[in-house]
Amino acid sequence: MSKLLSIYLNATDDESALCWFDEQESGFADVQSLRLRGRSYSSIDVIVPGEQVVLLDASLPGSNQGRLRQAMPFAVEEQLAEEIDHYHFSLGERIDSAHHQVAATSKSQMRVWQDLISKLDLSIRQVRPDMMCLPDSDQSISIAIEGKRVLVRTSRTRGFVMGLDEALIVCAMQVDHSVVHLYPVGHSDQTQSSCRLMTTALSAAGQSVQDNAPSPGLVDLFAGVQSSPSRLNLMSGGLTQTPERLHKGVRLWTCAAATLLLSALVVLSTRWITLSDQEDALTQTREEQLAIIKRSFPEITEVRFPREQMQQAFESRQGTDAGDTFLSMLSLVGPALAEDRSVTLTGVSFRQQQLVLSLTAPDLASIDKLQQSLEDMGTIGVNIDSAVTQSSQAVVEMRVRRI
Repeated sequence: MSKLLSIYLNATDDESALCWFDEQESGFADVQSLRLRGRSYSSIDVIVPGEQVVLLDASLPGSNQGRLRQAMPFAVEEQLAEEIDHYHFSLGERIDSAHHQVAATSKSQMRVWQDLISKLDLSIRQVRPDMMCLPDSDQSISIAIEGKRVLVRTSRTRGFVMGLDEALIVCAMQVDHSVVHLYPVGHSDQTQSSCRLMTTALSAAGQSVQDNAPSPGLVDLFAGVQSSPSRLNLMSGGLTQTPERLHKGVRLWTCAAATLLLSALVVLSTRWITLSDQEDALTQTREEQLAIIKRSFPEITEVRFPREQMQQAFESRQGTDAGDTFLSMLSLVGPALAEDRSVTLTGVSFRQQQLVLSLTAPDLASIDKLQQSLEDMGTIGVNIDSAVTQSSQAVVEMRVRRI
């Protein structure tokens, strides 16, 4: 089995001509052909256009991964052109004891890449921007030029892609008298002209430029150079979470309500219901919903308008620290419960600054998996207060607290 296949999602949107390369060869293929080819490789990476990715330095002391991921959008907020809700953030490598690399990509662009990757139906090890495939060194800068497109890697964690006019100015200011390795891509007149202009600009700024032989294409350059593997993975980190102070009201209400009603909705989504059984199933679902609401909100004595009454109950709790903690913890636990459909939430309460969840699952292994998922966030601790097996299913009371 070959070691590594790289798939380059370059500027084209043509899914019938995706670029790929490995240690020995390269080519173009459609999605179906790449899916078949990928099964013969032990690792698969995806490379995306660097114009769509902004690499930033974030002041993030500490080592708790969960807390770092929560804090990173706000650590780079002032460096971005749009509001943080516009971006998908990924936590990269540690630069020093107080700084981390952070990558920001628009959510809409990430969805395009995610959709294409899902069509490939392959296990992807890493997604990274193309400029981070250039050689990296603390003593030199790498610049690849393809026509008027300029890829720059200034260190292990820094790089950018831009047009020639902007790059001529930025590169002359950024390289700080380092040695610059210049990599022409292709043999077009435009590439040769761009390389001459870049060499002139760098030399005028006092930089030492070392020219390299032209590569037929970027994939040939990426495959032929030696660069340290980057730990940056654009698919990690998840979509940015808005700060708790902005989560009040509708957004927290939506997440929490989805959590509370999850067990009832799963009844319909995970079980085949024949037409003759639908009326009974809907009645049962309604009863389960009402039971969850009454257990979670004792102040609601009669449920007439579930959504409106639950929202009012949430809003009445927002004026206290306990209410804020309750809502924010629900927003953290909700996605993990929604991801694991085998675990059913049958009740929830809040006591002594801790969220108490009543759960059922096919077995205790499913509960262990949920517990691990919650603890991996790095911001909450989980304790199992009780766990018994009844009628071939595990019945568990789980206590969740902030750490």
